[in-house]
Amino acid sequence: MQFPEQHFSTIYELIQNVRETTFAQVNRQLVELYWRIGEYIAQKTEKEGWGKSTEQNLAEYLATQDATLQGFTARNL
Repeated sequence: MQFPEQHFSTIYELIQNVRETTFAQVNRQLVELYWRIGEYIAQKTEKEGWGKSTEQNLAEYLATQDATLQGFTARNL
């Protein structure tokens, strides 16, 4: 049985639409996460005197907790 390519194309478009929506949602969640981390660090810096060494210590701590985490270097934090 031969299927018209348009049917396959429609299914491919459905997959692509979900993929794009998923990436957008993930990106929104990541931006929110980075914002919350930055806000937390900023508050601790202001109220408790956290400094640059704290960011390095946090980066090292995160790396020991989960080796698959990426982008959480002292500079990025």
